[in-house]
Amino acid sequence: MTPNTNAVELKPWSPPYAAIASVLFFFCVQAGLGMWSYYHYMTQRDPISASWMLATIAGKALSAMLIGATFTQASVQSLREAQRLGVMSLWVSVGVGFMAGVLEAGWSLLSAQAMTWTFEWAKRDQSTLGEHITVFATIFSLLGVIILPSLVVLAVKVVARLSRPAAHIPARPVSRAQAVALLTLFAWCWVTVLLTFLLPNVTANYAMSMDDTESGNSLFPLLYVATYFTSFMLVLPVLIGALLGVPKRLSAGRPWRLLGISSLCMLLCGLIMAVLDSIAARLPGLSAHASSLIPIALGIAVVWYLISIPACKWLIRALTLKLSVEPEVEVNNVGRVA
Repeated sequence: MTPNTNAVELKPWSPPYAAIASVLFFFCVQAGLGMWSYYHYMTQRDPISASWMLATIAGKALSAMLIGATFTQASVQSLREAQRLGVMSLWVSVGVGFMAGVLEAGWSLLSAQAMTWTFEWAKRDQSTLGEHITVFATIFSLLGVIILPSLVVLAVKVVARLSRPAAHIPARPVSRAQAVALLTLFAWCWVTVLLTFLLPNVTANYAMSMDDTESGNSLFPLLYVATYFTSFMLVLPVLIGALLGVPKRLSAGRPWRLLGISSLCMLLCGLIMAVLDSIAARLPGLSAHASSLIPIALGIAVVWYLISIPACKWLIRALTLKLSVEPEVEVNNVGRVA
């Protein structure tokens, strides 16, 4: 009997934990240094505004760290599926984090300098100063959403190229858990990006509506940061839909296809929420009192989950069907003696 070499089953690649930890470490160091310098600069001038701005900076830092970790995992998995990256050593993982941190710091300095030049240019016309600053701040924020993931992917590719992987890297199956995790993390990245645009406006309106008592203002920055963690509740339809819809056996993960699928899921969930809100706004006898709004909001949330979870499940199942493989039936070759 001749042994069948095809029967040897290779384990899937494990997630690049060291590379993700390295990226998070360097991003956290940069955010900490920025918050420390801003705190010592603004505390003596306006302590209340300093706490609010620190909460804004912390929220953006949390979003950046989530994006960095997610796209590190996605780019490493993409290179492994292309058989251009094997097992990552500790120094290679540290190099990925260091390169991503340097590129992110360079972009932060460049955008800050560009905002300074924009402010100096806009000061020529005091009547439209606020409008110009708002427009350019939005533009740079949108550029940051595109550039930050690109910098992380570039760092992984550059370090992978310099690490000189082996000539032959064996192809391995894709873990279903990693595909589910990427779908969920991509969706959470979209939610945190939206929060970085929406929460500063909410903060400004809240500050204008409240008096300058320290008891009222000291709690809100904590709630501001906590919103980024509790926003995972908005990603639950994608997580549960991925657990139910992703095939058990995958031929390839295709991280960038998963990014598109996750974006479609979030768009679908947003459309469902918009439809439910429009229906609730037409309900007779609706008032702005909190006692009537809270039960309606809870009812909308329950209905939204009941509709969004099956919708995400079938969308993910339909778009990942081509990535699934059927279990192979192994047949042993039996030699015959003439």
